[in-house]
Amino acid sequence: METASDGQRNRSRALRLQAAAHYAQGDLSSAKALVELQLATATESSPGAPEDPSELPDAEVNMGCLLYREGQHEEACGKFASAMQVLGYCPELSYNMALCCYAAKQYAPALKHIADIIERGMQILSLKDVKLLNILTFIVYVC
Repeated sequence: METASDGQRNRSRALRLQAAAHYAQGDLSSAKALVELQLATATESSPGAPEDPSELPDAEVNMGCLLYREGQHEEACGKFASAMQVLGYCPELSYNMALCCYAAKQYAPALKHIADIIERGMQILSLKDVKLLNILTFIVYVC
């Protein structure tokens, strides 16, 4: 038996799927209407509102992609930034923001987003290298 939250979750998934299908076919106006509906549903504070906290940032990212395709680069960047505030740092969103800045001829912010991606990637690699070195040292010591 389907609960109310299951029904809401399925409706949200159906909206995302329909929007993706329209987007893939190049029907941006229909995709945008569905994403706007998804955004409205995700921000409702009614009993039928979604329980999944990632639905709003997902809808923001989808709207950002649509705005980018429409040439509204600054508005798209704002949607990606809004999603990142909820989700935390995400290199894919930072890259999207860099593309928006570059398309809007805002080269310094675009470069900053790319530099952040590289810097954070280097930090992650450095941590993995340290862990790997510790494991190798332990293996050599045990053997």
